[in-house]
Amino acid sequence: MNFGSNIFNLGSLDSIEGQDGRLISAWLSAMVNAHVDVAKDPYIFDLNINQFTYNHANLLFRAGKGITTLSFLAQPVIKKLANYMNNVGGIYGNNVDGTTPETQSKNNKKNRYVERMFR
Repeated sequence: MNFGSNIFNLGSLDSIEGQDGRLISAWLSAMVNAHVDVAKDPYIFDLNINQFTYNHANLLFRAGKGITTLSFLAQPVIKKLANYMNNVGGIYGNNVDGTTPETQSKNNKKNRYVERMFR
């Protein structure tokens, strides 16, 4: 099931085997196992699989990219963006009113805390 032009050479999302010749289900299983074992060995974070990149990784694995997914996510610029996005709560860029995402994120957390206290 392919949609439109495929300029990134993504495989079909209903494929069984990826472009690297390995089962797609094996990659997805490895992701689950890595998250289960994170307390013993947090290697999944070295691969830059985190809250920001998890959905991207899952899409690329499902599209059959396999090991290329991990190479892509391990690029320094992707790691830097993911760290930034995870630290500011997923908000990127300056707001219309001129405040920064960091300020807005801190204010949102403070407001939620105050609301919980006075319910």
